[in-house]
Amino acid sequence: MDSVHVAQISGKVITAENNNPVGIPYAVVAVVGTHRGTFTDFNGFFSIVVRNGETLVFSVLGFKDAYYHVPDTLSRDRYTLFRY
Repeated sequence: MDSVHVAQISGKVITAENNNPVGIPYAVVAVVGTHRGTFTDFNGFFSIVVRNGETLVFSVLGFKDAYYHVPDTLSRDRYTLFRY
């Protein structure tokens, strides 16, 4: 039986505005195929608990959805991710 590792991923969803990174407020960050998800705060910051092998989807009105596959090789309990 494979071991399931749980980790907290925190980060910021950003876009470039005048060549400067700007946080995107109220973006949806969800785990594909589950009912788990969250929103970014006013500055684009988010935090969510994931299992190894899951996929996150980042959805913002006016932007194309972006996906991030959580590696099966997680070894730490906390990670930081910036997505744009």
